[in-house]
Amino acid sequence: MKIDANPLLFTQKQTIVIDGDSHSDRKLSPALDRSAYLRLNNWDVSWADRFEEWIFCNRPDLALTIRCAAVGGSTVGMMLARYEERVKPLKPDWVIVSAGNNDIEHDDAEAFAKNLNEYCK
Repeated sequence: MKIDANPLLFTQKQTIVIDGDSHSDRKLSPALDRSAYLRLNNWDVSWADRFEEWIFCNRPDLALTIRCAAVGGSTVGMMLARYEERVKPLKPDWVIVSAGNNDIEHDDAEAFAKNLNEYCK
């Protein structure tokens, strides 16, 4: 079944950068990437990988550039700290953020909201 992709807001030749934590950046150590159990459960593939595959297969006419700046274990504060180095140089038209999974261990809700608002400026 083909999905109607007309609602996409992306236009041709835009750059999309994905930032976040290990849910966006699923790079495993060499020891873990050989685990059949993890591969069978798609642990070696992130939603960002699937997003890029979907765009490539369903909307190749857009010729989008998709880059992943995510780093496993990141909080929004860490993402904010590395923005200038890892995201801004890619000159994105869009930044897709998947965040909050690690913040609960490191920050309270107020700090999370403050950092996320600052990142989105």
